Amino acid sequence: MAQKICPVCKSKELSLFDSVDFNKNCEGESVIFKPTGIMVEYYICNNCNHLHAPDICKWNKKKFKQNIYNKKYAICDPDYKQLRPKESFEFLIKEFGEFSKIIRHLDYGGGNGKLSKLMNKFGIRSTNFEPFSKKNKLPIKKFNLLTAFEVFEHVPDPNIIMLHVSKLIENSGIFIVSTQLNDKHITEKGNLTWWYASPRNGHISLFSKKSIKLLAKKHGFNFKILKNGNQVFWREIPFWARTYFRIHSTNFLVRYLSRKLLNINK
Repeated sequence: MAQKICPVCKSKELSLFDSVDFNKNCEGESVIFKPTGIMVEYYICNNCNHLHAPDICKWNKKKFKQNIYNKKYAICDPDYKQLRPKESFEFLIKEFGEFSKIIRHLDYGGGNGKLSKLMNKFGIRSTNFEPFSKKNKLPIKKFNLLTAFEVFEHVPDPNIIMLHVSKLIENSGIFIVSTQLNDKHITEKGNLTWWYASPRNGHISLFSKKSIKLLAKKHGFNFKILKNGNQVFWREIPFWARTYFRIHSTNFLVRYLSRKLLNINK
């Protein structure tokens, strides 16, 4: 049997944390899937506390589509088609809507592209990239706002996302991620009752604060967890994102010129 390795820090010091039935899903008792009897093992990295399901992480795209992202997927994730893109759109417009003329947005792992459609309708240039789509070629151009809402927990190797983002992000740009972190949700006893640890939803990579910070550092990004729970990666913060970081510039000339630039581009 091949030795298991942490996909984040590459440590070989992993321990079996717990096993759950494959049909465990995020909707819990509100969605009744009969137990399959197939137990999915989650291993924890003793170095960075990253949890992952190594057996499923080895699957190819065909197997993921057959067993997880099939016609029944919407039953255990009813929000992904309409509600989540709508809420993500409202959040982005609230934070950055006034800078619509200068933002170039990429939604990584955007599924049916609903978020990008809403952004374009509002006036923000937006592109959707879905790795599981038949049209899954990476864009050639660069972006200054990238998002991955409820994506990281689905990815067998998060380094692939970060390599893609490194190519796609402008030096002055931000990458906003939303994934639940496992800190305070798992116990030393190894009882994986956490609702988010659900293989039927494709949640096979469960980050800790330490593991996601290590991932950022590994790929040359600064990193911060904001009060709303979002995780943000950046190399240089764009002026239009400073308030999002709760960084209020005292350089009023920069802010004044930024406003003038927006007016010129209208």
